[in-house]
Amino acid sequence: MNLNNPENKLAFLEKELALQGKKSRRLAIPLAIYLGTGILIFIYSLLFWQSSIVFKINETRVLMHGTSFMAMLSVFLFFEWLCYWFWRQFLYSALLTWLHILITCGICLLFVATHKSYFRFHVTNPMQSALIQTLLKGELRFIEFRSLTAFVFAAAQALFLFNWGAAYFRSKKKKAIVV
Repeated sequence: MNLNNPENKLAFLEKELALQGKKSRRLAIPLAIYLGTGILIFIYSLLFWQSSIVFKINETRVLMHGTSFMAMLSVFLFFEWLCYWFWRQFLYSALLTWLHILITCGICLLFVATHKSYFRFHVTNPMQSALIQTLLKGELRFIEFRSLTAFVFAAAQALFLFNWGAAYFRSKKKKAIVV
């Protein structure tokens, strides 16, 4: 197809717009899942989450109220949903979008369902310390599982960035062909 001809260029652009419309319709379900997960986490945080969350970063422990953390998590999901909503027709792959959304929502819901805080113990004598260390040995596998899920969560966010980056470079390539 010779794109120097205005009629061919118009036909090419109409075809591209039709493909983009199909892609945005295919992304309606994962976007609804994303928004629904964010709303569900926000409601859950207001009704049921009363504990604190402790993050250990190097040698510093950061204490945060659970409701605040869950509200921030739901705001994070809402902002990503907005990004997808505004840029859905420009994304590179619907499959990457599905993977990112399902992994992100799954891990967020897993975190909400299985959160435990391991720093609530106030030990006053060596006998209690030995008992708590024995109990926590069984929890080390769960802590390692948490590390693995954090890595998978980070990889899913990289999928999000890769999807946008690939779409950007694809659009640059198409502009070079069309012009």
